[in-house]
Amino acid sequence: MPRTSKRRASATAEISPELLKKATTALNDIVEGRDTSMLTEPGQLELETGRIAAELAEAFHRLAGSNVRAANRAGHSWARIGEVFGVAAQSAHERYRDQ
Repeated sequence: MPRTSKRRASATAEISPELLKKATTALNDIVEGRDTSMLTEPGQLELETGRIAAELAEAFHRLAGSNVRAANRAGHSWARIGEVFGVAAQSAHERYRDQ
């Protein structure tokens, strides 16, 4: 059976069109701020943009985790955290607990 990522989105994790548009704009701003002059082959810019997007996804995953753990330390239960993320309390705990 293939392994699944711990970063898998919940079934209810729909991305709003507005948020996707803002994320696209932010990603394009980051890419435009870099020296891309050496990316001359077809598809190279898109590949680099994809790499940066993946790096940002990991950064946001880490930020989500630190904020969820802070909310838990501040008194929010895993049940409440799971409710916000649209998953069971146990799933939220497994995904975001201190490692």
